[in-house]
Amino acid sequence: MTTRKKKKNSYYTIMFVPEDNSRTFSVKLHKNFLRLLTVVIIIFATGIGVLILNSGKIGARLQLVSLLRDQKRQLQEENQKLLIAQEKLERIEKVIAYLEEAILLSGEKKPAIEAELKEIADESTKLIPQKTGADTRSDYWTSIPTIRPIEGWLTRKYSPGNGLDRARSHSGVDFAASEGTPIRVTAPGIVSEVKHDPYYGILVVVNHKYNFQTYYGHCLQALVAAGQSVKRGQTIALCGNTGNSTAPHLHYEVRLKGEAQNPVKYIFTSVYE
Repeated sequence: MTTRKKKKNSYYTIMFVPEDNSRTFSVKLHKNFLRLLTVVIIIFATGIGVLILNSGKIGARLQLVSLLRDQKRQLQEENQKLLIAQEKLERIEKVIAYLEEAILLSGEKKPAIEAELKEIADESTKLIPQKTGADTRSDYWTSIPTIRPIEGWLTRKYSPGNGLDRARSHSGVDFAASEGTPIRVTAPGIVSEVKHDPYYGILVVVNHKYNFQTYYGHCLQALVAAGQSVKRGQTIALCGNTGNSTAPHLHYEVRLKGEAQNPVKYIFTSVYE
């Protein structure tokens, strides 16, 4: 008797009575099932409530993320425009320096310009043969290295160093660029060396007229061979990270009678042809 009573008390009966006086029917549900259903409904309702309360915060955060992305894109576009403008200004400055140098060599010397460019002007005058014809001057300017060797960013400047600072000297300039970026020869000449150097990595050396040499170091691959004639702007190698290097870049040197010069003084334009 006791067992049956406990079993009956474990269930609830739900009766459904239709309004049209049709046959009634009932559903028997166990107490545990009703308890589980109640818990599920409470959890579901709580979740919906939390979601509704936090929906405003989530929407605001998503809107902030979208705004930050737009601002990042705008800043990147503005930064790119600034880089282009800076490069154009550098080119203009080099062209101005080229024109000023041409004025010095043509005899129309101005004191202020002469003082600023005296070092290059004096050396250039010594190198030009003792002829004053236009052909000789034209041959000189078309034979020396006057273009930018690679499209990249100048990351380290020329530093001759002397005395105790000699260890910090830098005989050329470094241009950072992506690996595989074309490296252009800066003047017509003949390739004198293509080798793998412990410091320079894959190195290309080109001899030019008037005792000029140019060095192109840390190359990924050389595209020319020793003894080959090259034209100004010709691709001779690809930018790499070989030798004593921590990132892809070009180490570029200009040497005059074997002595390292400041390459920036000779870069008048980035136009290859």
